[in-house]
Amino acid sequence: MSGPSSGIGVTPQLRENFLNENWRFIKVQINEDLQMELVSTVAENGTFEQDLGELPPFLEANNPCFILARTDKKNNRDQYRWNIFLYVPDRSPTRSKMLYSSSKSNLKKELGDDFFIDELFGSVPADFSVQGYKMYIKHKEAEAPLTREEEKIKEDREQGVFVGGGGTGGAYAHGVAFPVDDDALEAMSNLKSGSINYVQLTIDVDAERIRLLESKSISIDDLGSYIPNNEPRFHFYKYDHEHGGNNLSSLIFIYSCPDGSKGTVSAPVKMRMLFSSSKANVSSLASNNDMTIDLKLEINNGEDVAESEITNLLHPPRADTPKKINKPTPRGGRRLIKTNN
Repeated sequence: MSGPSSGIGVTPQLRENFLNENWRFIKVQINEDLQMELVSTVAENGTFEQDLGELPPFLEANNPCFILARTDKKNNRDQYRWNIFLYVPDRSPTRSKMLYSSSKSNLKKELGDDFFIDELFGSVPADFSVQGYKMYIKHKEAEAPLTREEEKIKEDREQGVFVGGGGTGGAYAHGVAFPVDDDALEAMSNLKSGSINYVQLTIDVDAERIRLLESKSISIDDLGSYIPNNEPRFHFYKYDHEHGGNNLSSLIFIYSCPDGSKGTVSAPVKMRMLFSSSKANVSSLASNNDMTIDLKLEINNGEDVAESEITNLLHPPRADTPKKINKPTPRGGRRLIKTNN
């Protein structure tokens, strides 16, 4: 099986109304038909940073959402650049957490990856306040000075050439591209051949390399027990299952990052940022071995992994009759405008 991260697409209404310059923020939620739809908007009133003050009151305590946030920056075609905020409260149901984390890449892809310049994840409304955003920028800019090898990688990226190290590990992608150990590359090759179905990778922060931690065959029921609750990890799992009378083998990529909730221990800021900025390059190890990732997940701990939820994400049920969605009319003011469906 191959396909997008979750199979959840955007509604025509959202696609048509994205890039409306009257709006500063667009709130997007996954509806009952498993489509990402525009549910409300907030108009521009000041600068991007000033308008952030209007956002937290409209984030609900138990309901996750995406916020498409229009910055004041433009590209060379005089089009505004956007940030994507993923708000997932700790009290959200596990299914909702998995749906939203696995659909973010689809949202960006269907609206146009080139429009988005930054991402921010948060579990409380304050994460998206003026102060919360400033803290995020401060942490982002406070990364350790680049090593000589990183300086070379940065130069290569700016020229759009191959980035990697340690043999064939790594390929050009946005984010950090650390060299990959040979045994990790061998494990990915074994994953492709089918001799194993699970690979767990980590980042050696001091050595600045991608290391192999696990390489074996496990059942999907045991997958959650391999996800630690105190440090981030990358996981590749080949899920062999039957669906619709067909025997399928789906590759799942999981980025687990404990956030301190539900008994987990939040990792240091630098470690979380290194892992987050390395996701694209680590996931590219699959394509380097001619494998297609069928589902991408970002989770807090092993309790968020359940076979039934993974199956629903890989094979989302189709609604018999799509809902009729009314096209919203842009309005001024500083309040979010609810779309009547």
